[in-house]
Amino acid sequence: MSAKIVVDRVEGPRGVKEFIRLPFEIYDGCVQWIPWFDGDVRALVTKRHPYFDRNEGEYFLARRDGRV
Repeated sequence: MSAKIVVDRVEGPRGVKEFIRLPFEIYDGCVQWIPWFDGDVRALVTKRHPYFDRNEGEYFLARRDGRV
């Protein structure tokens, strides 16, 4: 039987850090991947980006056995 997948909203500093770091884990070793600027993504995830002046949005992470 497979492990249960839990989907959580990105909240707090730890959640933001996990969200920002996830692509680095997924694309580790991929020479075609160009990493984003952490500050730009942090502005989006913490809703300080101008997009959120007129829009709403949430960010989520899925976990299986505690791993993102």
